[in-house]
Amino acid sequence: MNVTLRIVPMGAVERGLLEAAALGATTAYEVETSIDPGLAEPKYAFNPSRSQHNASAIVRKLGQNHRPSASDLVLAIGNVDLFDPDVDFVFGDGDGLLRAAVMGLHRVRTSDEERLTRRVMGLSVWAVGLALGLRDCEDVRCAMAAPRMPEELERRNGVLCSPCRALLAKGGQL
Repeated sequence: MNVTLRIVPMGAVERGLLEAAALGATTAYEVETSIDPGLAEPKYAFNPSRSQHNASAIVRKLGQNHRPSASDLVLAIGNVDLFDPDVDFVFGDGDGLLRAAVMGLHRVRTSDEERLTRRVMGLSVWAVGLALGLRDCEDVRCAMAAPRMPEELERRNGVLCSPCRALLAKGGQL
């Protein structure tokens, strides 16, 4: 089965960062990628009291409205600060049933372009893994370990641990 990961910028996002996200996901999951036309910044998900965007609201809308085929995945990337109601912030979110994920660049930004590229690649592997039905992993060496700090993303090599690879194979979602 051919799976295409559709990468969609939300607002103005540098082309190089979209390409870095595509490279990370392609290397880890062997999916085809396309960079699709952009969407507006997700104002519907903005919470003014937090000055952040609700990650799960974005994922829901992506999964419902932006997948041309049932086998496709969609990853939205924006210069936004994301949150989940239970925590102060998240770098991203994803849903395996909706086959959709979102990444916020606000907290991973750095003036060092090389470090930023590594962060985006690591974050894309994790976010796409969520869209494929994987969960956060306890193994800090695994690409699916939940990122807590941007620097952790720089050290990732995009490789899944054995249990996550087995779970991915068992889920058959690729």
